Amino acid sequence: MIARPYVFDAIGVGLIIALAAVLLPVWQADGTPYLPDIAGQMASYYLLPVMAFCLALRCGAIDLSVWINTALGGITAAVLIKGGVSIGWSFAAGAAAGLALGLVNASLVALLRLPSLIVTPVTAALALWALRAQFDQRYISVPPEVFENWLLMSEMPLLIARMLLVAAVYSVIMLDLLVLEVAARRGVKFTSRQNLFAALCVSGVLSASGGVCWLLDHGAAPVPGRLIGDLRVPAAAVLAGAIFLRGRGRTLLTCACLPASLLLATVWRQRVWNLYVHGYAMQMAVLAGMSIVAHLAARHWLCPKPAGGKLLGAVTAVMAAAGVIIVAAAGAVTGPAARAALHATGLAFSLTGAGVLITTRTLRALIGRKSR
Repeated sequence: MIARPYVFDAIGVGLIIALAAVLLPVWQADGTPYLPDIAGQMASYYLLPVMAFCLALRCGAIDLSVWINTALGGITAAVLIKGGVSIGWSFAAGAAAGLALGLVNASLVALLRLPSLIVTPVTAALALWALRAQFDQRYISVPPEVFENWLLMSEMPLLIARMLLVAAVYSVIMLDLLVLEVAARRGVKFTSRQNLFAALCVSGVLSASGGVCWLLDHGAAPVPGRLIGDLRVPAAAVLAGAIFLRGRGRTLLTCACLPASLLLATVWRQRVWNLYVHGYAMQMAVLAGMSIVAHLAARHWLCPKPAGGKLLGAVTAVMAAAGVIIVAAAGAVTGPAARAALHATGLAFSLTGAGVLITTRTLRALIGRKSR
C-alpha cells in the first residue's frame, strides 16, 4: 500500500498544470489562436496509441508494437472499404486486426513470461515485413466520396467525426477502468499476469483504432517504413504519470491525464525545441527523460527515509521539476541564444537532480553492504 498516495497525485497532476501554464500561452505566441484547436489535439487519433502504451506500461510492459498496430488497423480498414465492405464493418475489422497482434503479444509476454522489450518489437517487425511485402505504395487510399457520403445524413465534418470516434473509444476504456475499480473495492481481484494479458490485448485494439481514426481523418492509411513512429506516444504516457503514480485507482487517474499530456507534448514538440535526428523528434525523448527524473526525485523524497535526508530529497525534487519548466519556458523566447541558455539551464537542473539521486542511493547501498 502506498503511503500518502494523494501527495503523489498532487505532484503528478501539479507538474502537468505547471507545464500547461507555461506552454499553452506559447502556442499562440505567433498570433495563431490555439483555443479552437485544443479539443482537436486532445482528441487526436494519437490519444488511442498513447492510451495503449500507457495501459501496458502500467502493467509493467513496454509495448513497442503500438505504431505498427496503428498502421495495421488503418490499412485493414482501408483495404476492406476499397473492397466494398461497409465502413462500420471495416472499422471493426481494423480494430480486430490490432486485437490479433495484441493477443500474440499477450500470450508470449503474460503466459510464456517472455520480456516485452523483446517480444513486441519482434512481432511488430514481422507485421511490418508482411505489410511491406503486401503493399509497395506508401499509402492505401480510399475514394474521397466514401466518407463524404457516409456523413451526408448528419452533415458532420470529418474532423468532428474523428474527434467523436476517438472520444467514444477513450470513454469506453475509461468506463471499463471505472468498473474494474469498483469491482476491486468490492473484493474482486485479478493477478498481475491477468492484468498484463488484458492490457496487451486492449493495447492492440486501442492502437489499431487510432489507425482507423487516422484513416477517417486523412482518407488514406500510411504503410509504415520503420518500427518506431511518433515519440509523443511514450512522452505523453510518461508525463501523465504512467510510471510515477501508484496505488488503487491510479490507472484511472493516469488515463484521465492523457488528453492534457498529449496536448502539452504536442506544444513541446512544435514550440519548445527543434531537435530532429533522422526524422525523429528527439525533443520528445528529452521531455520523457526529464519527466522520469522529476517523478523519480519526487518518489525518492516522499519515501519514509530518503538517502541523504528529507531536505536534500526535497531540493533534488524541486530542481528536477524546475528543469522541466525552465526548458518549457524556452518556447516563449525568440532569440536563439536565449533559447539555448534556457535549454542548457533546464537540462543542468534535471541532470543535477539525477546525479544527486543516483549518488545518494549508491552511497546508501555501499554503506549498507559494509555494515552487514
